[in-house]
Amino acid sequence: SEKLQNLYTILTDYYPDFNDDKANQDEVHRKLYPEQPFSDNRLQKAFNSLMTLTKDFLVQEELKGDDKLKERLLLRKLGRRHQYPSFRDNTIKQIKKIKENSLLESNHYLEIFLLYQTLYFHPNTPKLDRKQEFLTEMLSALDAFFATLALQLVSAGVGKILTAGGETSGAIVEGLQLSR
Repeated sequence: SEKLQNLYTILTDYYPDFNDDKANQDEVHRKLYPEQPFSDNRLQKAFNSLMTLTKDFLVQEELKGDDKLKERLLLRKLGRRHQYPSFRDNTIKQIKKIKENSLLESNHYLEIFLLYQTLYFHPNTPKLDRKQEFLTEMLSALDAFFATLALQLVSAGVGKILTAGGETSGAIVEGLQLSR
């Protein structure tokens, strides 16, 4: 709105040394609402609206450079908007794209698991269709995640740290003990 544009212009006069004292608030209010008496509530609403627009702008700027995040947000939206065929096809496409990476690390397997999980638990996914092995693929990705994570931990020497205290628990730690 025009008021928010005016507020932004007014605030640039104070940049970079913004000051919270009452005199500046009065001055900003007087410039923004010249015909109205000072109202802290009115001024705070204008600041809050400007802050909301600023946050939205920053999110948009961040999305410009992150295609992976844009694709995930698109999948989420398609899944929620009853666009199941497009949601399914785009999810499978994302999984294939990750799998094409020649260096699959634990985080890649986790991404694959999460995508299969989202796909499998979508209300429109047939759960017992043998042609769609989403459950099997999801669990395989989870196994691969834990296996590669254990290998990463062992190669980083974490196995010695985790098992040095004597008592250990959990499948990863047990696997680390076996690898010593």
